[in-house]
Amino acid sequence: MVKTLFILFIFTLSACFTTQASALTLTLSIETVYGDGEKSFETRQESYEAMEDFFSQYNDWQIIDMNKEEITLRTRTEKLSPLLEWSGYAEVQ
Repeated sequence: MVKTLFILFIFTLSACFTTQASALTLTLSIETVYGDGEKSFETRQESYEAMEDFFSQYNDWQIIDMNKEEITLRTRTEKLSPLLEWSGYAEVQ
């Protein structure tokens, strides 16, 4: 009986000191603007431990809209769009 109470006490004590970090899941709408003017859109979900992790990963991106359900980001690149590359065009270096 004492052994069972001791094990129960240890289990309860460890549960009090164990913090479970819940991951923060964000829905991201990503807009990429290519050098030829074309735009691509992508929606995905990513998980983070804290918002600081999100901001450190996307610190060079422009935040277009941010609410509780979704964050919309924009990035610009000088590369040609995949559609133009698929059509046979290539970048001049």
